[in-house]
Amino acid sequence: MNRHGIRRTLTRLQELRGWTGLRGPAGGRPSTRTERASYWLLYVVAVAAALTHWNAGNTPVAVVCALAAAAAVRAIVRASGGSGRDGGPEQRSV
Repeated sequence: MNRHGIRRTLTRLQELRGWTGLRGPAGGRPSTRTERASYWLLYVVAVAAALTHWNAGNTPVAVVCALAAAAAVRAIVRASGGSGRDGGPEQRSV
C-alpha cells in the first residue's frame, strides 16, 4: 500500500468517525453525557496512576500517565463547549 492509499484510508476513517480535521468533531456536534463521563474517568484514573507510579519510582510510566491526564483535561474542555477565548461555559455572560 503506497502513501496515497494510506492517506485515503485515514481520510475515510476520519470521515466515519465524524472528524473533518484537527480541530475536532464535524459540525460542532454536541458531546454526549457518556463522552464527557469517559473523559472524566480517564482523567481520574490517569492522575491516580501517575501518582502511584511516581511514588513507586517508575518515573517514565508516571510521565506517560500525566500526559494522558493532560489529554483528558483537553478533551473535557473541548467536550464542555468552552474555549479559551470565551472563558469557558461557566464564565460567559448572559
